[in-house]
Amino acid sequence: MRVLKRTLVSILLLETFVKTLARQLRLKLTKFTRRSGGPNAFCAKFAAAGDFLKHMSRYNWEIIRRSRRCLEQLAAENVKEVFVYGEPDVTEVLCKLTFEIPVKVTTLGEYYKALTDLAPYEVPIEMGTVGREKIIIGSLVNIEERTRRLRKMGVDDKRIVLLANGR
Repeated sequence: MRVLKRTLVSILLLETFVKTLARQLRLKLTKFTRRSGGPNAFCAKFAAAGDFLKHMSRYNWEIIRRSRRCLEQLAAENVKEVFVYGEPDVTEVLCKLTFEIPVKVTTLGEYYKALTDLAPYEVPIEMGTVGREKIIIGSLVNIEERTRRLRKMGVDDKRIVLLANGR
């Protein structure tokens, strides 16, 4: 049964990885200039796009690796429920990992909107600040700003878990 769960989670994570990479590539391609600089410039843009794909693939796999390690360590500490405050792609990875790792994830949103396909529910960020549950900063960028915002809202440092540190 454990192998089946791990396989299912791997498939779900691969789907998220491909979807995220496609979104990132689409964003990059929309930044291509429409002016022609000749065939050499055109080839250079494709080489740059390939390099971008390589770097984004590494980044996305690192997100998956750190997310898995973070949830495994929290589960080992007998943490049953966490809030996630961060990027939607990272939140999606964490939510899919919960099929394998027994930690319930609730998303803290800047603007309240249901994300039923990602997590059982999303709550406004203010609701996550009043409990005792740990809050994962689900991002590798803007960490200081997110941490500062949580502290300003009264969240104790002991509750804040940084995904960037690999826990």
